[in-house]
Amino acid sequence: MTAKNHSIAFEESTPAKFTSPPTRVKFDLWVALLSSWFVFGVYLDGWAHSHLPESLESFLTPWHGVLYTGMLSVGFLLVATQMRNVSKGYAWRSALPVGYALSLFGFLAFAGSGIFDFAWHEVFGSEADIEALLSPAHLLLAISGFLVVTGPLRSAWKERQRQGWGQMFPVVLSATLAVSVLTFFTEYVHFYNTPSVLIINPGVAQTLIELEDPRFLPNVYGVLSVAIPSLLLIGMLLFLLSRWDLPLGTMTFVIGVNSALMFFMSWGEVNRFPGLLVTMFITGIFADLLWHQLKRFKNNPNSLHLFAFSVPFMMGLLYMLVLNQSALAQVGEGLWWKIHMWLGVPFVAGIGGVLLSILRIPANPAD
Repeated sequence: MTAKNHSIAFEESTPAKFTSPPTRVKFDLWVALLSSWFVFGVYLDGWAHSHLPESLESFLTPWHGVLYTGMLSVGFLLVATQMRNVSKGYAWRSALPVGYALSLFGFLAFAGSGIFDFAWHEVFGSEADIEALLSPAHLLLAISGFLVVTGPLRSAWKERQRQGWGQMFPVVLSATLAVSVLTFFTEYVHFYNTPSVLIINPGVAQTLIELEDPRFLPNVYGVLSVAIPSLLLIGMLLFLLSRWDLPLGTMTFVIGVNSALMFFMSWGEVNRFPGLLVTMFITGIFADLLWHQLKRFKNNPNSLHLFAFSVPFMMGLLYMLVLNQSALAQVGEGLWWKIHMWLGVPFVAGIGGVLLSILRIPANPAD
């Protein structure tokens, strides 16, 4: 065989090395489950910051232990899979299934961000309250963690044929974890954070600053606390609907699990109003049943717009009604907002959902 033939034989035998291993639902499931461990640790640490601040003087806390061992478990799985596939002949750059290279990068970035976070604390001191959510070091940790937990989403993105809970559960769980990372880092404008703001009339409450209209800041918080979390949730649901025929119960799972995590972290503020968590599961059931009826018209953009409006609107309206009734039963005072506000805010959230649904409709229907 000539040198030229040797070259041809070599070129024909190597392309497989530069392809990625096949995507497997079982691998997606393991990554999603281990990522759940990490995200629960994040919320557990958030709960500790709010309820046991004295226990956080040391880095070595049980809450950090859950968080970091969760991330290490995902990282170990990714690194072990990378090494095993390289030993089988896959190239380093393509040794993980499609979508997981970014997860491996996120794991390495998380480790680097942890070192950066330690240095940041040494130079600028520890963060408190909202500072901990907006610190550059913690935002880097959030971004890298987001890359890790969204691996199953990216892995399944080209597999439109996935159907049923057996194949879709890792995808749905990954999406739930992703939106939960986002709601965690925007928890200061989440309706579970300080629902009493809408019960205590700011016109008679003590304020730390003098304002011409003491209702202005509570009004702004009230609007944002409904709009932002509801738009994050409907945005994730629209993202999933743009790709897959979701099994019945998906909406309830995403909204319910995300809300349960936020309810747990805000315990002490919202535990007086347990009905607020129930409203979110009701909203999820409503979303599932509504889409089950509308998906027969999914080629009509108006059905998607109706869904995108109805879910945030229902979420906000149920929140207002239940909070009002719970407050009346417990303290004898309901919302100080008039109908202009408590009905208008859910409507604004619904309009935001419609705008998001417009972005999800491809310019070319064949896309």
